[in-house]
Amino acid sequence: MRIDTFNDGVSRERIPSNILNLLDQSVPNSSTGRSINFVGFVTCKDNLALFLPKGMSSKEYRTEAKLLYECFSKYERTEKIGSKKKVNSDITLPFGIKILENYIENGLYPVVERDLRRRFGGKVSWPRTIKTVEPVLNKSNIPIYSPPITCRRATTPNVIVKIHKAIICEADQQIGWLVSRTGSLIAPQYAGLALDVSISKAIALLRHELLRQFEDKKITQLKLMIDYLQQKFMQADRSTWHMGTTNFQVLWERICATVYGDQLQKFPIPAIPAYQTSSGRISRPENTSRPDIVISEGQKIAIIDAKYYDFSKSKPSWSDMVKQFFYAKAYSLKYPSKKVDNIFAVPKVEIDDAKEVVVIDDHSKLLNAEFPPIKIIYLNVTDAINLYNKRRKNTDLRADALTIQQVI
Repeated sequence: MRIDTFNDGVSRERIPSNILNLLDQSVPNSSTGRSINFVGFVTCKDNLALFLPKGMSSKEYRTEAKLLYECFSKYERTEKIGSKKKVNSDITLPFGIKILENYIENGLYPVVERDLRRRFGGKVSWPRTIKTVEPVLNKSNIPIYSPPITCRRATTPNVIVKIHKAIICEADQQIGWLVSRTGSLIAPQYAGLALDVSISKAIALLRHELLRQFEDKKITQLKLMIDYLQQKFMQADRSTWHMGTTNFQVLWERICATVYGDQLQKFPIPAIPAYQTSSGRISRPENTSRPDIVISEGQKIAIIDAKYYDFSKSKPSWSDMVKQFFYAKAYSLKYPSKKVDNIFAVPKVEIDDAKEVVVIDDHSKLLNAEFPPIKIIYLNVTDAINLYNKRRKNTDLRADALTIQQVI
């Protein structure tokens, strides 16, 4: 397989035509003008293109791809689901990934299951019977449960198990190396298996099986198989797929929050807009802008804006700076005894000469008292993602952020 590695923001002219066409067709907003706006990877037949975040260097594509997969997967399972803030990560995880993750957690679709129902014949499940069946008293006042709930061993249709094995085999061959901790196949015992019925027939069999199931785990497995086969049916060439996001800046904010040990919930924005009317004052907390990250220790507090910029090509806009100046002023008023630091946290790139953002007047005089400098901290992207994946903060970076350094 041919492997190409790029960074987010690369020129479209450098991308192989087959990969570029796939991005244009399958990933909305994957280009911004002449540049690519995408973090993740794309496979097209025998070509894999890995798009790394800005500032992330390429050493070994498997390691980097697995790092990004774990980052995407953790974000989808935790941050996005539990977030009260509207997020738009647009992360694409192929159904093959979900099939393999489910297989690792739950194993193969059960071949034998317990069939519990009201009937005569079979072993009586007395706890369930007594709990759910209304008894009738006989002449001797002995409760009679008729019919009781009995348990029988039922065998799943063998074709359902075969379909599951075939799907696992196909997904394993394509992306098992990505999901597996060892980089090898997840289910080598199913290697070489394939569907022995048509895709449409397999979908019909799975839907029929779905109608008779009430157990959540089995329902989930059946739905994943149906979704996988429907996608396979609509896209005849299963050698073409992609995983990633066009909004990595959303993940970058959460990555930085983990790295620094965000305390925004403890130190919420203390300045709320309000409207003065003839009858009184109306506050509008929903219109309040909030910082990305706030941390504090002792008599120091830092407001951190996670900026997913390549500083060798672009810089934060004036509106970004104004927000940080506003935050610094608001927190200084709320916590007058604390020294407030203002920070941009950005990916580390080769050219990182800029150390701080300052404001000067028309005579080049620093206006530090009125507009406290915004320190720029460059983060190693690989290290930051690793910390996020392990849910760990970096005490050294946190201490550095809480150290005031001003241009004199």
